[in-house]
Amino acid sequence: MNRLSERLQTICSMIRGSGTLADIGCDHAYVPIQLIKSGQFMHAIASDVRPGPLEIASEHIRAEACADKIEVRLSDGLAGLHPREAGTIVIAGMGGRLTGRILTDAPVVTGTAEELILEPQSDLAWVRHTLLETSFAGTFFRIADEDMVEEDGKYYQIIRAVPAGTKTVLAAECEYHFGPVLLEKQHPVLLRYLKKKEKQVLRVLENLKRQTVADAGSRDHIILRIGELQEEAALIKAARERYV
Repeated sequence: MNRLSERLQTICSMIRGSGTLADIGCDHAYVPIQLIKSGQFMHAIASDVRPGPLEIASEHIRAEACADKIEVRLSDGLAGLHPREAGTIVIAGMGGRLTGRILTDAPVVTGTAEELILEPQSDLAWVRHTLLETSFAGTFFRIADEDMVEEDGKYYQIIRAVPAGTKTVLAAECEYHFGPVLLEKQHPVLLRYLKKKEKQVLRVLENLKRQTVADAGSRDHIILRIGELQEEAALIKAARERYV
């Protein structure tokens, strides 16, 4: 197997379980192969909603001599899992809205997991609100750990969540966007991201403010967009103020 990318290595390092792992939307099945070969897990399930990627995953699993320990399943999200079948559920490389839908569409399966490892690639605030405020068949989750990597110019946040007694309300909205643990750690990759994003937002804001003068016909739309960007800039500023 090829060397894991930094993103996938970080996902593997976040996992604390040792029972059965379920990798949802498994792509090439690199994560379950790595964790089976390391001896951390004795059994894993690699699932995908598309037959093509699942066949590629199957080929990799056979090539790594893991077919006796990793089973592949054609499944839409968690629909192919039974409650308590997988203690560790990994959902990585998907959009945030899809990640949230997968969790909420199968609340009993989600609620009986011992840990969730999530790496949504968009809508991070929406994912954290959903994760922390939803009762999954009576189970709430809290964020136990977070990490962040930059790879090929892209930034990835990884969340590890575990069951909690009640829902969690974070102290500030910027924590939903940028991660309460990342901010508590004053994570250096997050700081680089915040600086880069702040420059982008402020540059677009300046351009839009000039357009309100030049383009009266689109002024209402531009003013609305300016308001959205000002809110984003305020969130970034609040997050940057956590770094001392």
